[in-house]
Amino acid sequence: MTEARPSAQRSGQRSPNGWSRGASSRTRVIVGVVISGSNFLYSKNQDFSEEQGSSSYQIELAKHLRQVGAVMYGSFKCPHCNLQKELFGDAFKYIPYVECHRQGKNSEASRCFTMGIQNYPTWVINGRYYPGSKSLHDLAIFSKFGK
Repeated sequence: MTEARPSAQRSGQRSPNGWSRGASSRTRVIVGVVISGSNFLYSKNQDFSEEQGSSSYQIELAKHLRQVGAVMYGSFKCPHCNLQKELFGDAFKYIPYVECHRQGKNSEASRCFTMGIQNYPTWVINGRYYPGSKSLHDLAIFSKFGK
């Protein structure tokens, strides 16, 4: 007599989302993390060297952003904000930054509220709002750097 296998283990069966029915949620999470991490590292390496210092491109872009009145709104507790700062390395000191968390150093939470900032980080460049982390390339485009 043959033993019947549970439907989740029958070979060749897939769920509607394309995953094998036997694939665990843990496997799905691991695959998602690996894909997300590799995408971040790829985009990170496209924009700057991994040194703590800053390249001349990072410095010139940061100074340009200051010159055109760009501002980054964020929170010291926001991991995306901290990654955004790391993109510039030491050149971040040239970026106008507004701390939106009430417990942050030099907090300007009321300014963030007045400006309608709802997500961190949010860049305001030439009067336009750009929520979320941005690559150096995108910031250069938004601010018309080099034109």
